[in-house]
Amino acid sequence: MHERPPATRAFVASCVAAWTFVGAPLATAQEHGPAQDLTDLPLEELLEMEVSIASRSEQRIVDAPAAVYVLTGDEIRRAGFTTIQEALRMVPGFFVGRWTSNSWQVTARGFSGYFASDLLVMIDGVSVYTPLFAGVWWELQALDMADVERIEIVRGPGASFWGANAVNGVINVVTKHAVDTHGTSVGAFVSAENRELAVRWGGALAEDVDFRAWFKGADASPLVDSLGDPADEHLRIGKVGFRTDWTRPNGDRFTLLGNAYTAGMQESYEVAFPTAPFSYIENDTTPKSGGFLMGSWEHQDAPDSSMRLSAWWSKDFQKQVDFSMNIDIFDVDFERRRELSADNTLAWGFGYRAIVSHLPSEFTYTFDPISRVQHTPRAFVQDEVRFPEQHAVVTLGAQVEQTTFSGLEVQPTVRARWNPRENHTYWASFSRAVRTPSIEENDIVFRLPFDDFSGDFFVEQGSDSYDSEKVNVAEFGWRWTASESLAFDVATFYSHTKDKRTLEFGTPYSSGGLNFFPFIFDNKARANAYGIEVAADWDATDRWRIRSAWSFFKQHTELDADSNDFGLPSVDHATPTNQFNVRSYYDLGRDWEFDVGAYYVDDVPAFSNPSYARVDARLGWNPSENLQFAIGVQNAFMDQHPETGEDVIGVGTEVERNAYFTVRWSR
Repeated sequence: MHERPPATRAFVASCVAAWTFVGAPLATAQEHGPAQDLTDLPLEELLEMEVSIASRSEQRIVDAPAAVYVLTGDEIRRAGFTTIQEALRMVPGFFVGRWTSNSWQVTARGFSGYFASDLLVMIDGVSVYTPLFAGVWWELQALDMADVERIEIVRGPGASFWGANAVNGVINVVTKHAVDTHGTSVGAFVSAENRELAVRWGGALAEDVDFRAWFKGADASPLVDSLGDPADEHLRIGKVGFRTDWTRPNGDRFTLLGNAYTAGMQESYEVAFPTAPFSYIENDTTPKSGGFLMGSWEHQDAPDSSMRLSAWWSKDFQKQVDFSMNIDIFDVDFERRRELSADNTLAWGFGYRAIVSHLPSEFTYTFDPISRVQHTPRAFVQDEVRFPEQHAVVTLGAQVEQTTFSGLEVQPTVRARWNPRENHTYWASFSRAVRTPSIEENDIVFRLPFDDFSGDFFVEQGSDSYDSEKVNVAEFGWRWTASESLAFDVATFYSHTKDKRTLEFGTPYSSGGLNFFPFIFDNKARANAYGIEVAADWDATDRWRIRSAWSFFKQHTELDADSNDFGLPSVDHATPTNQFNVRSYYDLGRDWEFDVGAYYVDDVPAFSNPSYARVDARLGWNPSENLQFAIGVQNAFMDQHPETGEDVIGVGTEVERNAYFTVRWSR
């Protein structure tokens, strides 16, 4: 599949709809400790786990005034998932659909699509959200999941803490401290669909200086279409990385980590040119490469005062027949936290990000300018005030950014938490977040021919007047720890989005004997959405844990009176109304594990996708601390089923039943 910009699907859908309508061409860093198995960690301790994603500071999950969810590394292992995106199927409010063997859509709270433009994703605090297409290259985020400590997730806006594009959710993948990965480890995953190999070596460089180096290789076979024929797509990726942690006698902590990848993604895409027959389908393997390097320093200068400084650089490159991409991102972030009194904590900080892009191309799509540097300075402040007698906490915060494409952006939040009883937590929030324009939405000119003989082209065209999308969200939540073995977490929300992206018909023009019919990026839509997300966890026995999640979602989009966008309203039906999952983790004995996950997803009319239910099962055997085996099956009761349907540019295949075998040896 061609890695086109995310709006391409909407653009082509608009073109097809318009053609049908007129019938002719248009006239118009964290604390560390020893890892624990999921069922070895009592539910009470799981809920007491400290996370930083909801407020940039460590706080217990039960105290977070946001819709927080955590997946532990051991839970991901026992669920049989080997990628971040697949693991997110377990999170309430998330919709995960697999387009092909090398592409997924992962969204929270609506506006589903090939790229999730409203979801900010980080790995150890390094953003993997691409500024080119406003989304995530999920296929390139290959990690050995055995090195993942946990995945922290916030559903809803987190922009006051993490900045622009943290609109419908924030994800941070937290890898293990290097001290917890000493020794050698080799793991393999083998199935008809995927083959993966992971190797890790760790140890101590000196006293209080720990390191690990790792490699992961993965090969994904093509999925099939509705007739059972394999698609012309696959993915091969190799990634190497390292992490070093150093703790000084005075308590200062330093972390240096990084990775580099090279990948080949077989895909089919259309290449356009200005002479008959005007286009052809290219079957090619696109080379991709890149990586990132991050360093951080944490210092506590007094019992009530601390600071953190981090900096990172990332690079991504890819080359297709008529287009190449080269993007470097440089980011630095400073945070200061101080206890102003026993009941008041102030945090503030500032940062800067530079995005350097070079996008040479030919006729299919071009960028103007070809090279660009974006500068984004930012600052944030957060004040947490505690009222002990009322068992309440109020947090006020805001982040201010100056962006290249949309100017000054202010993203405030107010959050409150109330604990009337020890086992009940109520929280509420009101937040504003923005999704800033991508390079594509500002600079692109993307051309597709109507046919092979007319010389008429649809054109997707960026606009320097395209503005950010603004979202106001009200949330309310309740957490109830019914007992040491039973807990519930409920979150509700209502959001209003304005200045939502549309593609508007422009004025046709002719050049070089060709006719062009432009669709221009604009902000002529608004949307309201609401929903409820419920999680329930139960330790049935000391050997058996059950986790479950249910979500309900509705969305309504309206166009401005002067909009002529044909494709956007379909997004109201691009997210399933209901989703439900239940996962059972059972220790059969000292050496055996039996785990089952059942998932139900409502129909998705926008993709003509029927509802489906999938069941995954896994049997694990751990004959020693150094050796683990497992066999399992995904989609046990279905030969194949679509998760995203077939759309107008032909993407979308079907997920098959997949039996697998895993082995891991360590010493």
